[in-house]
Amino acid sequence: MHRDTWAALYGENGADVTVEAASRPPSRDHASHTPAGQRMHCVKLMGQSLMAKDFDRQVAEIETRIAVLNRYTVLGIPVIEAVG
Repeated sequence: MHRDTWAALYGENGADVTVEAASRPPSRDHASHTPAGQRMHCVKLMGQSLMAKDFDRQVAEIETRIAVLNRYTVLGIPVIEAVG
């Protein structure tokens, strides 16, 4: 749409903001959009591949990552208390 079309629909100020937003490239930071994405970003900060070379140490590394994910799950569960 042309600037004049936006101005006719949304007024002069709305035309500037809308055209500017439409011409902006999409955000590539998908982790900030959802809580799950934020938590997965934290897990990925630990490394996307296994760093240990020994099998037993790889198992321990995976168990550590699972423990971190489980902790995030516990933080997201609401605590219900009886009132009265």
